[in-house]
Amino acid sequence: LEWVELWLEALRPKLAKDYHFFLFCAPSYMARIEDLLVDHEWPIKSRVIWAHRNLSMGRDVTDKFISSWQPVFHCGTHPLNWHPDWSEERLDVQTHATPQSNFNDKKLHPMAKPLKLIELFIRVGSKPGDIVLDPFAGGGVTGEACSTVRQRRCLLIEKEEEFVATTERRLGISRVREEVDG
Repeated sequence: LEWVELWLEALRPKLAKDYHFFLFCAPSYMARIEDLLVDHEWPIKSRVIWAHRNLSMGRDVTDKFISSWQPVFHCGTHPLNWHPDWSEERLDVQTHATPQSNFNDKKLHPMAKPLKLIELFIRVGSKPGDIVLDPFAGGGVTGEACSTVRQRRCLLIEKEEEFVATTERRLGISRVREEVDG
């Protein structure tokens, strides 16, 4: 958790005054991550549950229940941009399949997130013209979601070369190649 604390504190000064922030974590870390967010005065607005029943069926687990969900902490400093018509996207339990290689929403990273869920977070958590930051870009789903939602720019950060290349292919882009001293 020390590493999480370090990157959260490095992230904070980079955020706009009005922001929304969505943090996925493993269920086993949920309590400790929430304590860390509270201790550092992150404004927790929601605890969203991403329910994903696929990849759960048929698993051989004998000493516990099989996990079919992941918590997402939503922190923010202003109202979400909800569509005026009420829909289930406002609920704190969101059901989306985990991306798999045999789905249209391909699994391009071990921790792949569903495109539709990320699109929802971008649509309600940002406004046209905003910059969306993903400091753990993985397979580039945030970049694709920004493209689909439209009118959002995104900054993707990924340290693993394999996933940088995956994101480049997915988005049809080339990376910015710049070394920064310091």
